[in-house]
Amino acid sequence: GMKWIDEPFSIDPQELAHNFATSSVLDRSKIFSIFVFVAVSVLILPFLVCLHVDGTFGPDASWFATLIPLWFWDAFILFYHIRVILMGPIQKPDHIPAEEWVDPLPMKKRFFSLARFLLIVLFELLVALKLDLIANIPWSVIFFPLYIWEATTLYKKWPLARMRIVTVEDLEQALGKPFTQFTQPEKDLIGKRYNVVPNLNCPEFEAAQKLKVRARHDIIKSLFRVVFVIVLLVQLDGNFDWNWWIVFSPFWVMTVLICFANFQAYAEVQENTLKKDPNL
Repeated sequence: GMKWIDEPFSIDPQELAHNFATSSVLDRSKIFSIFVFVAVSVLILPFLVCLHVDGTFGPDASWFATLIPLWFWDAFILFYHIRVILMGPIQKPDHIPAEEWVDPLPMKKRFFSLARFLLIVLFELLVALKLDLIANIPWSVIFFPLYIWEATTLYKKWPLARMRIVTVEDLEQALGKPFTQFTQPEKDLIGKRYNVVPNLNCPEFEAAQKLKVRARHDIIKSLFRVVFVIVLLVQLDGNFDWNWWIVFSPFWVMTVLICFANFQAYAEVQENTLKKDPNL
């Protein structure tokens, strides 16, 4: 749940489908209810915004009232973040040795996710204040929480994008001794600098490679969003009257690149599949 809220597009659809298929009827009902709630919350908000922009609610309609579904959604996510933090550290299972146990959801990560979410909420509040003419704030200031949010995205993804994946054989050749003879300080140092996998054909290597590629894609998307925000602010706060197609051009370029990258990934998967089984 925490991963889905923090990074909705990082969830593996196959993993999600498998978890749903293997869950109980009660859990499936809960999941289905949550998805219905999310769908209604997502769809009703742009509907209300369109009605507001078209003047259906009248000239004195409040944007804070129009965005009520958004505030409910924010309150729900905030409650979830607080609940996850109050759970405390995850206890080590009995079957895992203490030296091998790593908390999959450390407290630092939970607070970091909460801080990122609060930046988005702050941005939403500033936009509502601006649109309701309650605060005469420049758009460059209103978008400041988004700058920080994008900076935290780069902070998260940059180490993953630069991650070096090495095999056990590579390490043994570099240090001139078997991996079993590595000292604990050596293993700790290697773990900080590299992602060690048994070999290039193992599932661990494939997972690490996917994580690295996904992080690079996320960085590219983040940079395009930054460019878009800069162009948008020039349009809103500056004395320019650019065509809105030009303002949104970073999104058009990013969309084309995403489609090209997905097509290339599909072609690579198809090529690898044909190599393994030419009869397909």
